[in-house]
Amino acid sequence: MHDTPRPEHVALHIGPHKTATTHLQNSLQAARHDLAGTGVQYYGPELLRGDGKTLANRFGIKRRRRDSDIACDVDTALRDLMWDGRRLVLSEENFIGVLLDDKGRMRQPIYPWAAHRITQLADKITSDGIHVHLAVRDPATFINSGFSQAIRSEKTVGIETYLINNPLSNVNWVDLVERISVAPGVSGMTVWRYEDYANLFDEICLGLVGAAGQRHVRYLTERAQVGLSAAAIKSLTDSTPITFSKAAVTSASKAFPIGPENPPFDAFDTADRMLSAEYYEEQLAKIEAMPKVTLLRPSEA
Repeated sequence: MHDTPRPEHVALHIGPHKTATTHLQNSLQAARHDLAGTGVQYYGPELLRGDGKTLANRFGIKRRRRDSDIACDVDTALRDLMWDGRRLVLSEENFIGVLLDDKGRMRQPIYPWAAHRITQLADKITSDGIHVHLAVRDPATFINSGFSQAIRSEKTVGIETYLINNPLSNVNWVDLVERISVAPGVSGMTVWRYEDYANLFDEICLGLVGAAGQRHVRYLTERAQVGLSAAAIKSLTDSTPITFSKAAVTSASKAFPIGPENPPFDAFDTADRMLSAEYYEEQLAKIEAMPKVTLLRPSEA
């Protein structure tokens, strides 16, 4: 029996990685003080990582069912987050797991423990269920961005090996959304395309923080993360053996910044990009038809 009052609404934004997650988190963090004044308590990675106080550790969330139970004081953890707020908004892409393993391969199915972790969190903090928010992205560009992430995290993998290990079919958003949407403790889901993020920013924030809070969140003009150009990645992968370091990646990024002379890295040809776009649209149609799932779309001009 919990002694601490439960929040009236819990919104959980889980990313995923490489879908403008950091930009959204920065925008919400900048408005955090004003949001609190409207009864919204927002927590992003700045406050949910480190010192053994990750979101999972705070509430004793197990990664897998067979893992040992984790001791925690739910009431204290919830009081620390809620204060006098009524709406709890959490944004943490690492809560559902990492995108790539140590060899630069996407785990299959993508984010395999996501639903299990969300169910545990819902059971700990609310009786009304958690509303989950996430973006999806064209598989080809998602895989491209994943390779940049692999390089930045110093994983030793060549482009050819990376593409063999991560075919377009591995980016199965339908499976991820379905697993989460039917999980116990999930009251509903809001999904949007990464490609529509800027146009849907206000609507995305409205769903996360409510009408009173949304007025305080501004779209930041600064890009949170900049990808790597094709020239930068070529300069890094031309070395033998292939090894990446943060210093080398930073140097290559500065030497070959994305711009008119240095287009972004793209491992796919025109035919593959067209195939990916078709696959993506098929997935979106299936997601839009799912019960409990709202797929945001920009208004027609």
